[in-house]
Amino acid sequence: MKRVLLLLPTTTYRTADFLDAVSGLDVEVVVGSERTPALAGLMEGRALRVDFRRPDAAALAIAGYARERPLDAIVPVDDEATLVAARAAAKRLADARAALRPSDISAVAEVALATAAVRHAQGREAEADAAFHEAIGLLAATEFSVNTGDFYLVYAEYLVAVGRHADARHALEEAGRRLGDRVKPKAQRIAELRQQLAARR
Repeated sequence: MKRVLLLLPTTTYRTADFLDAVSGLDVEVVVGSERTPALAGLMEGRALRVDFRRPDAAALAIAGYARERPLDAIVPVDDEATLVAARAAAKRLADARAALRPSDISAVAEVALATAAVRHAQGREAEADAAFHEAIGLLAATEFSVNTGDFYLVYAEYLVAVGRHADARHALEEAGRRLGDRVKPKAQRIAELRQQLAARR
């Protein structure tokens, strides 16, 4: 089961909405907040104390928790929590890079792809683009053609999001060439993006 950390400052009025939204999903929800919930003892490790006033310390606390109980996603609910989530993601990337063996090309490429996503979320588009190119370049030199196709598809989605439609078309062509029809959901996503881009000509 996927594990998601929901960052909920005690000042937010959206707590009930977010908890309702995730209650129907097949995920384990960990609540990160400034105060330990009264029922934390019954939550079996699904509560984490996070000081939103100290984002770097909060990021370290999240990283420490994730080492013991790996997280699949960190979801902030407001601006204060978003800063903490960004710092935590950057810390996780730094830890991942430090643990990499340069010879493990696939792992290095995956971390570069994750870096691209974080830089995009931070609005650092030049760095995001460079990280996408690094990830794709690493895999393109290997026999992992399908994986490279996956990376091109993620890159195409990014390019559509930032309005670079001509570049997105090229990335989609590369994704389609490598993936073909072997992975149906990916082929469907490529078709959807092509339709979006055709409507913007």
